[in-house]
Amino acid sequence: MSAIIGQRVTETNSSEAQKLPRSTKSRARFWYMVHPHCWSFDAGEWLPVPSKLHLDPGCNGVTDGGGTDLAVAQVNRNGWQVVRPNDARLGEFKWYVQEVPKQGRGRVYTSVWDEASIVGGRVFWDHDDEGWRAFRRHLVDSGICAPMNKQVYQLEIHKQEGRVERLEGSAATAPHNQVIAARLLKERERLEAMIAAKPSHLVDEAPKKRRKVKARRVQTEEPVE
Repeated sequence: MSAIIGQRVTETNSSEAQKLPRSTKSRARFWYMVHPHCWSFDAGEWLPVPSKLHLDPGCNGVTDGGGTDLAVAQVNRNGWQVVRPNDARLGEFKWYVQEVPKQGRGRVYTSVWDEASIVGGRVFWDHDDEGWRAFRRHLVDSGICAPMNKQVYQLEIHKQEGRVERLEGSAATAPHNQVIAARLLKERERLEAMIAAKPSHLVDEAPKKRRKVKARRVQTEEPVE
């Protein structure tokens, strides 16, 4: 099995040593972008979940010449923040897009955490999960992505509590179902872990003081005899 290694897209072209088969579907160039609402609990920690801004000329606000200003402005209006590959704050993660060479027309762009291998003429993709988590963690640590919002955290906890409650209801109606029991145990453990891993900036957050409302004295009229 031979792995096809892509090259980070900077100012140079990708290597022509090995190429993906002609039948491989092309993938457009992209940039990652993050949103305050997009977080997930992954391997014991809260991490942002980046999405892709595809940079196909003529699509999603990208001009036919490849201009991206309009595309970026559109996603910014919807609360997204674009993570440009040349951002110096990325450090070792700078130029996170790679172009994997492909036979025939079209190009294949992926992240540097994706690796293609060809076995018997068929393409298999492997993903570096730990490297991907390190990148997402760095987005927060470097200040590119804002820390998790309290309301977003509470919403994710509420969703998980709902999953547990639904499984508890199912377990009550089918107490001998081992599959449901196992799922319930798993989701309960996940809920406990999510709460235990609450981001530190939310743990230290002082609760808001309630404003004291003075009770108003109500005078009642004496009954007329």
